[in-house]
Amino acid sequence: MVNKASRSRTSGDWRSSSYRDRSGGSAGGRNRDYSRRDSGRNNTRPSRGTPAGTSEKMNYILLAVTAGAGVIAWIIGSLVYSGMVDTASRPWLIGLVFLILYIIVVLAVFVYSNITVIYRENILTGNPNKGLTALILLAGAVIVFLLATLFQWLYGLSSKTEQAGPTSYIFVIDDSGSMAENDPHGERYSAIREVLKDMDSDFPYMVYGFSNETSVLQPMTTVSRGLPNLSGESSGGTAIRGALTRVLDDYESGVWDGGDCPRVILLTDGAAGDIGLFRPINPVLKKYAKARISISTIGLGQADENLMRKIAEATGGIFINVSDAASLSPAMKSAAIQTSTHDLLSVRYTNHLSWLYGILRVLFLTILGCLIGLGVLIAYGYMNTAMLLLIAAAGTSLLGALLMELGTGLGASAGLMWLLLWILYSATLAAKPVYDAGRATAIR
Repeated sequence: MVNKASRSRTSGDWRSSSYRDRSGGSAGGRNRDYSRRDSGRNNTRPSRGTPAGTSEKMNYILLAVTAGAGVIAWIIGSLVYSGMVDTASRPWLIGLVFLILYIIVVLAVFVYSNITVIYRENILTGNPNKGLTALILLAGAVIVFLLATLFQWLYGLSSKTEQAGPTSYIFVIDDSGSMAENDPHGERYSAIREVLKDMDSDFPYMVYGFSNETSVLQPMTTVSRGLPNLSGESSGGTAIRGALTRVLDDYESGVWDGGDCPRVILLTDGAAGDIGLFRPINPVLKKYAKARISISTIGLGQADENLMRKIAEATGGIFINVSDAASLSPAMKSAAIQTSTHDLLSVRYTNHLSWLYGILRVLFLTILGCLIGLGVLIAYGYMNTAMLLLIAAAGTSLLGALLMELGTGLGASAGLMWLLLWILYSATLAAKPVYDAGRATAIR
C-alpha cells in the first residue's frame, strides 16, 4: 500500500519534472528533442499527392527517353514530309508533322511515368483519374495540329503574294559522262521542246550545258524563232556550282535578260564535284534569291537529292526526282510551271519583309513548343516539377526556334536544324520523387 506521503512525493516529483521540462530544467533536453521532431515534420511536410519521406532529384532517364522520342519523331516526320511535300497542302502537312511529334513524345512520357509509378495526379483537376488525363492529352493533340496548320497558313502567305508566273526559262542541262548511261538518247533535250511548245510565241528561253565547264547551247531567244534542236556530248564531271555561277554572272553582266521573274531549270544525274567546305553553294543561292531568280531542280537517277532540294528551297523553286529519262518531259513541265511555298521547317527564300517573317517563325515555333511541353507535364502527372518543366520547355522552345531561323538563314541544312528543334522540343527537364524509408520513419 502506498501512503499519502509517498503519493505526494511521486506526484510532486512529476509536477516538478514537468515544470522543469517547460522551464528549461533537467528535462528540457527531452522537450527540445520533441520540438526538433515537430519542426522536422513541419518543414518536410509533403506536397499534395507526395507520400511522407519523399525527396526529389533530377530525372535524367526521362531526359534521355524524351530526347530519343524526339529523334524518332523527326525520322518519321521527315519521311512523311518528303513523301507528301509535292502533293499535300503545306499547312496540313506541317500540322501533321507537329502532330506526330506531340503524339510520340507525350505517349512516351505517359507510359514512362506510369511504369515508374511517378504519375500522381491530373495536374489540371487534382485527381488521379488517368482516363481523364488521356482525354485531355487527346484534346491537346488536336489543338497542336490545328495551331500548327494555322501558323503555317499565315507564314506561307508571303510566298503566295510574291510569286508570279515565270517570265523566262533558263535551262541548265547536265552533259557529264554519266549521262551517256542515264540518258543515252538525249531525252533531256527533247523535254525542253515539250515544255516550250505550249508557251506563247514571244516567251523567252535560253539553254546552257555543263560538265566540268559551262557553255551556252542556245542564246536567249523566243519561241517564235523556233524550238531548240540540241544534243549533248556526255563527258566530264558535274560542276553544278560552276554552272549556276556562270548563269548568274551572265545575268549580272547583261548577257541575258529574262524579265522580272526568270526561272532556272537545273537537270542533273549526279553529285556536284565542285561543292565543299571551301567552295560552298550558299552564297550563290542567296544571290539568286536576291535577284528573284528561282531554280527548280530535277534529279535523274542517283542525283544528290539533298542538294537538289536545298537549291530549290533556297530560291523559291521546286524539286522533282525521276528514276529514268523517259519521265523527264513531264518532270520538266512540272518544274517549269509549279510554284513553291516556304514553311516553318525549311529555308525561307523571300526577301520581302524578311524580318517580319523571321519574328513570326520564332513566335509560332516557340508557342508550339510550349504547348508540347504542357502536354508532357500533364502526361508526367507530378505537380511538384511543374514550374521547372514549363520554364525549361519555354526556354528550349525559344532556343530551337532561334536556331531554326538563324541556322537556315546562314545556310545550315534545314533538315539538321529541324532535328535540333525536335530534340529541344522533346528533351524534358523534370524532377522525380525518391522515397526514403529511413527518412519516412524519422518523420513519423
